[in-house]
Amino acid sequence: MVRNHDKRRQRSPQELLRRDRNTLASLRDRRSQQQQQQLIEQQYLTSRIQHEANLQQQIRLSLYYVRFLQQAMASTEPLPPTQPRHMMPRQQTTTQHP
Repeated sequence: MVRNHDKRRQRSPQELLRRDRNTLASLRDRRSQQQQQQLIEQQYLTSRIQHEANLQQQIRLSLYYVRFLQQAMASTEPLPPTQPRHMMPRQQTTTQHP
């Protein structure tokens, strides 16, 4: 924003030089901050894309594993029905009477 003053102040050459240096330093700093911000945004996008790729790979591997287990279970023969265990006869305890 430019200020309009009725009276223009005469500045010395040293003041003009100092103002020019400050202006250039401010512009350089602003440019540096913009470049740093762009670098951060680029790094964020790169890591986000990599993260999404990792998630997709995990999902695919999980689905493949589930399908593999389903096929493995379907290809195995069913287990024979379990036979009930026969009760072992109890051993009779004999007591000896005197």
